[in-house]
Order: sequence, then C-alpha cells, then structure tokens
Amino acid sequence: MTLEVPGDIAELGVFRGTGLMTWANLLESYCIGDRTKVVWGFDNWKGFTSFELQDGLENKNAQKEIGGFNPEVYYKELVDAIEIFDQDRFIPNKPRIKLQDGQIEEIIPKFIEENPGVRFSLIHFDCDLYTPTKVALKYLYPLLSRGGIMLFDEYGIHDWPGETKAVDEFLDEHQNLKLRTFSWTNSPAAYLVK
Repeated sequence: MTLEVPGDIAELGVFRGTGLMTWANLLESYCIGDRTKVVWGFDNWKGFTSFELQDGLENKNAQKEIGGFNPEVYYKELVDAIEIFDQDRFIPNKPRIKLQDGQIEEIIPKFIEENPGVRFSLIHFDCDLYTPTKVALKYLYPLLSRGGIMLFDEYGIHDWPGETKAVDEFLDEHQNLKLRTFSWTNSPAAYLVK
C-alpha cells in the first residue's frame, strides 16, 4: 500500500525486531532500486519504565508491568541479524536499518531536529502506552507523506487503553482521518491513511 509513497519507515517499539526486519526485507524485495528508504527502529531496550493513569492498571499476564516486554536480552541478536541482513543485500554498503536508542517521547523530537528532511511512508506504532504514542503522533504525523500509513498495534485492545486514548485524542483534532482494520488479522488492530 505504500510502495509508491515517498519516505522511510518507522517502527516505534522494536522489542525483538521481527517487525523491523520484516519491513527491511520487504523493502529489499519490492524497492530494491530505491536505496534512500530506511527503516528506523525506536526503542529504549529496557521495556516499560513507567505508566500514566491513561494506561490503565498493570497486568502481569500481559507483561504490562515495569520492565515488561524488555528487549534488552534480544538486542545483541537484533544487531547480529542486522549485520547478517546487511551482508546479504543488493547494495550492502548503505544501511537500510538504523536504530534509535531512548524513550520514544524524548528521542522523537531530537531525531526530527537532527533529520529535518526526513519523511515517512509508513509508521508502525507498537509502543502500547499513552505518552509515547501521543508525543510520536504530534511530531511524526506532519512528516507522514500524503498516502502514507500509520499502523496502531494495540488500538482498542483492552489491556492497552493508553494507545487507544492517545489515538482517539489525535483523531479528535484531525476529524478528516478515519481508522480502518484489516479483515484478515487482529494485529495491527487499526490503521489510517493520510
């Protein structure tokens, strides 16, 4: 859906990197001649460090707790996978994947300041929580190319009300946008097209 939309891909909440590597492999398969498209992975590599009231109650069964979904133990595996991926690409000397380390709500504004020309064709929200989702929507939506897609992994999922609330507040400010779902999967739970 975004092959002909200019811009990079952002993965917000990388965890083990399966989504990140999927996006990169799809670019290699379908955009082999376009070496400008990059997959940016944003994560703190520590899991959840805090919750807001909007995020609802902790739930250990869903790993919704401080330190939950901690990707730290997988970080080296991800870096190794990226190195292997880079060696096996059509043009291996130009990085296709770039990792950004830190709290999403803190690094996104800094990232945009350091990369003023960046635009996105696809942004995958998998940060689950209210504050990082709200901040990322504020800063990244203006950089989403027309026809670009935002995916929301936890929208409407009972255990993760924070992401849903942040998206709903964003949609209240952008009445022209409409959420959609894919009939063949529950993840991502919703998406919108700019």
